[in-house]
Amino acid sequence: MVICPLKACTNRSIDAKAPDIIGMSPQGKLLFVYELRAPWVGAHDISRLDMKERKLRHILGQLAYYLHRSQRRSGFVTTYIYTIFVRQTVTNGQWMLEYSPPISYLDTSGIRRGDITARESF
Repeated sequence: MVICPLKACTNRSIDAKAPDIIGMSPQGKLLFVYELRAPWVGAHDISRLDMKERKLRHILGQLAYYLHRSQRRSGFVTTYIYTIFVRQTVTNGQWMLEYSPPISYLDTSGIRRGDITARESF
C-alpha cells in the first residue's frame, strides 16, 4: 500500500479536487481518503461529538463528498490529536455515513470493553 498526497501519487483527481492524503494499492487502485485538519484552529476541534449537527456536517462533509464521488467505503479525518474514522454504507439503496467517536492519540486499549486506540483502528 502507498499512502501519500493525491497529486504525489497520481495525476487523477476527484471532480477536479484532491483529498489531503490517499491510500492506494500497488496497482494504483484508490483504497481510502484521509482529510487533515489543523488542531490549532478552533473550528476543527473534533475532540467531542456532542457538537452541533451543523459543525459535525462541516467537519465530515468534505470527506463524505470524496468517499461518495470516488465510491470508496472508508476514510478518516484527523487533527493529529484526535481521529474520526468514517465508513460509507448503502442499505436498501440509501447512502449512509457511519463514524466513530473521536479517538485520541493518547488513548490506550482496554480501558473500557470495546475501546481501541487510533493505531489499532488503522
